[in-house]
Amino acid sequence: MAKRGRKSRAELAFQSIEPAALRPSLALVQSPSAPQPPPHFGEAEQRIWRDIFSDYEFSTKTAIAVLTTALEAHQRARECREAILREGMTVVGRDGQAKVHPLLAVERDARQAFLTARKKKPPKDDRPRLWEARPISYERWLKHKDRIMASTRAGSRPEEWWAYEKQMPRPRDFAAERVTLFEMAELTATELAELISEWRECYEKASEPGFSYCIGHAKPGDTHATWLSGPAARRAQYRRVGIPPALIKKWDAERKRRAKTIRRLAEPPADSGVAAGETDGADSIN
Repeated sequence: MAKRGRKSRAELAFQSIEPAALRPSLALVQSPSAPQPPPHFGEAEQRIWRDIFSDYEFSTKTAIAVLTTALEAHQRARECREAILREGMTVVGRDGQAKVHPLLAVERDARQAFLTARKKKPPKDDRPRLWEARPISYERWLKHKDRIMASTRAGSRPEEWWAYEKQMPRPRDFAAERVTLFEMAELTATELAELISEWRECYEKASEPGFSYCIGHAKPGDTHATWLSGPAARRAQYRRVGIPPALIKKWDAERKRRAKTIRRLAEPPADSGVAAGETDGADSIN
C-alpha cells in the first residue's frame, strides 16, 4: 500500500531520475552538522544529499556509505538518461543498421542498483540509551566501552564497569562510589585533581566555626527542619560529598599541627635567665 500524507523533500527527490535540465534549480541551506556531499557528485545528487540530511539523521558511517553508493548509482543512471535524450533511443551500427542505444542497459542496471540501495537498512544503532535497563549485555559493553566511559562523570563508573570489569555490586550512591574508587586506586590523575579540590573545599567549609548542616525532617511528622552542629555536622558534610576517610584523617592531622604551631608562636618568649632590673656587672660604673 502506498504511503499516505505529505512526502518529505528526500522522498520527492527519489520519485524519478530526471535530467538536470528538466528540474528547477533549488538553493538549499545545509545544516552545519550535516556532512558535505562527495565532490564527484553532480548538482542533482548534491541536492538530494542535502535534502536527505535535512529530513533524517544518520548516526553511523555505514549508513552514510550506503547513501553514497545509492547516489552514485543515481548519478550514473541520470547521466545515461541525459545522453540518451541527446542521441536518441537508437544509434547507427557499424553496418549502418539501427540498433538500441548501449547506454539503455547501463541506465537500467544503474537504476536497479539505486533502487536496491534504497531498500537496504543501515545497521541498527545499538548504543545504550538513557532509558535502557542497565547493565547492558557484555557484547554491547565491549563494543561501546570507550564511548560509555568517556561520557561518565569524574568519580563514577557505569553499571557495566562494576558488573563486568570488577564483578562486584555498584556502591549504593554517588558519594560511596567516590570513596570506593579512591580506596581501590581506580581514579585517574585528572579525576583525583578535580575531586581533591572539591573535597578540600568542602572539608574547609565544614571546619569553619559555627558550621551547621541541615538534614531536613529528622523523623516522620516533623514540621521543622533539623540542623546538625559540631562533629555531627562535619561528618554529614563529609558523607554528602564522599570524602575518603584517609583524606579526612590526613587533613585533621594537618589542622592539629597547624593549630599547635600557631599557639606556640603566640606564646611569650621563654625567660632568658636575667632577673628583672638586673644588669651586667661590667656595665655598672660606681
